Amino acid sequence: MIFARGRLGPACLAFLMLASCAAQQPAAPPSTAAAPSVSVPLPPADESFAPLATDLMAAMVPGAARPRVIPRNTSNLDPFFADLASLETGVRRRVNIVQIGDSHTAGDVMSARLRELLQQRFGSAGRGWMPPGKPYPTVRHAGLSIQETGRWAYEFSLNQRSSGPFSLAGIAAKTGAAGASLALDTNDERGFDEIFVALRPQPNGGRVRISVDGRDLATLDTATLRGPVQIFRREVPSGSRSLRVTTLDRKPVTLLGWGTERAMRGVVYDSLGVVGASYLTTLRWDEAAAAAELASREPSLVILVFGTNEGFRNDLDGASYTEALAQRVRAVHAAAPNASVLVVGPPDAARKADPRCQGLACNWATPANIGVVRDIQIANAPKLGYEFWDWWGSMGGADSMRRWVRANPPLARADHVHFTTLGYSAVAERLYEDLMANYDAWNRAR
Repeated sequence: MIFARGRLGPACLAFLMLASCAAQQPAAPPSTAAAPSVSVPLPPADESFAPLATDLMAAMVPGAARPRVIPRNTSNLDPFFADLASLETGVRRRVNIVQIGDSHTAGDVMSARLRELLQQRFGSAGRGWMPPGKPYPTVRHAGLSIQETGRWAYEFSLNQRSSGPFSLAGIAAKTGAAGASLALDTNDERGFDEIFVALRPQPNGGRVRISVDGRDLATLDTATLRGPVQIFRREVPSGSRSLRVTTLDRKPVTLLGWGTERAMRGVVYDSLGVVGASYLTTLRWDEAAAAAELASREPSLVILVFGTNEGFRNDLDGASYTEALAQRVRAVHAAAPNASVLVVGPPDAARKADPRCQGLACNWATPANIGVVRDIQIANAPKLGYEFWDWWGSMGGADSMRRWVRANPPLARADHVHFTTLGYSAVAERLYEDLMANYDAWNRAR
């Protein structure tokens, strides 16, 4: 599993950091039709997080509960580790982590468990940046509830017919109605101490009122704002619980993102995902707006979690995909030059050989391009300066999705693509343990 900075070879070349060499990818049955991107409902909001799901995972993947550490050398994660150390010693007040990805991120399940574990160790400085409004009927954000009134429309970066614009969230919430509102309420009794709202400046744009706990903070006229995105930030009374954005006229308003933080030492963990997204769909982002948003976060670590949807495409072009990956990573480095970048590879996944078959008894096979995507991500790590985490290898390699689906209780869903809350929690715990084992090794080597 994990952190690779080189190309796969006969002996995995020792570039697979923290992991044993994974088995070869199984071939998919031949097919000439292009498969659509995977888009399924997000996990139910009533599922709860299970403690230490790694215990179940360990029973299925030998050694999964044991973090693996390589001998210390220069790592692309060293800047992140240095920031964590400064946080622990009190030199630094905040470490921001930004996770961007597809449906594995959009559900805020795996990211929520990572957030919980990191904040337990380093302190909780709040929830951070998130997509605007309620783009999915089953949208969930751990510890928060989102309320929507009036007419809002949501556009997604993966839809070629959407006009955008799009930035880090890959989603735009739009309305032209007066009195439409979006509210973000925290369930955390500690509340929040700072809010931020990202609005798109546009000619003939409408006015919005931003309020916290029923108290008006500001009225902004989006027609007079400048730049690709305007980020409104404001410190608010400690322990505030509700952020609301309300339109004041019948002119167009576009919300690109929002979030909250706490004025205390610790970790902030942003989570931004779009169901069906890939590195290819990020090419539709407004790069100036995305760069401005990412720079405003001042992240110590950016985690990119794409690969599943690309892997299901029979028409995937390796050269175009490589360029899309490179463009996204370079854009992250340019906007956040002090941040480490971690690319999380695709997990094992499968589709039915016969779409008409129903049930677990069907013949499921891993699409061949899952392996192609994984190899491209590993091979480009050295030249693009990121670390690679091998999700496929960490869950057991070839045919592991079938075992996760059939586990008792199940760790993955019957679609053989997405995971249960328990499964996502297990993956998050594995990644956390590997990160912390290497952070501790970095500390010892100083």
